[in-house]
Amino acid sequence: MKHQALISALSSKANSNSVKVITNIEKIEPKTKVIANLLKKLNLKGPNLFVVSDKNPSVKLAARNLQKTSVDTSVNLNALEIIQNKNLFFSKEAIGKLS
Repeated sequence: MKHQALISALSSKANSNSVKVITNIEKIEPKTKVIANLLKKLNLKGPNLFVVSDKNPSVKLAARNLQKTSVDTSVNLNALEIIQNKNLFFSKEAIGKLS
């Protein structure tokens, strides 16, 4: 049932164009400015969730000082987390590890 809820939540976000896939996000510098500029360039407001393939310290460090922005791994992703965030950003590697 948990897996079905996850699929349903992801499908709902995809239908509302709230899911973005970013290549090489896991190779960024651990600077808040990088993530802040990305969000500003995309003109996105609201809670944001970055999903990476593994516990990547650089993405987590870059997003930690931004309000309403969190980072999680594809393994730990759950339906509640998807529903609570308006925008989802997946690394290309994290998409491959979703099961």
